[in-house]
Amino acid sequence: MAVNEPQLTQIAMAHLPAGAELMMINGPAAHAAVYAADLTGDRVPEIAAVYRLNGELYLLVLKYRDRKWEIAANVKGQGYGVTLLTAAPVMRPGLNNLIVGWQIGSIWSKLSVYEWT
Repeated sequence: MAVNEPQLTQIAMAHLPAGAELMMINGPAAHAAVYAADLTGDRVPEIAAVYRLNGELYLLVLKYRDRKWEIAANVKGQGYGVTLLTAAPVMRPGLNNLIVGWQIGSIWSKLSVYEWT
């Protein structure tokens, strides 16, 4: 399933709680903190997004089931921003893990590696 960035952003925003704002990743090219990757090994990409609600950060993961997107995980994050959102096989070869850089200082980030279980 090929989905472009505006579509990913639109899907993620449709699943945010009321009052939440989608975070941006600053860099050479600022972009929404939204990423699609197969995290479960079923060859269907999940959508991950980082949002802020009431001053707290959260990681949202959406899974495509029965022709619709459903919330599969919603985890409280750390820090005050996000510097990285990507996926790579870290824990086991051939199975992607979600990697989030939580901004905890002006030049410091804490990396979190999430494994689908």
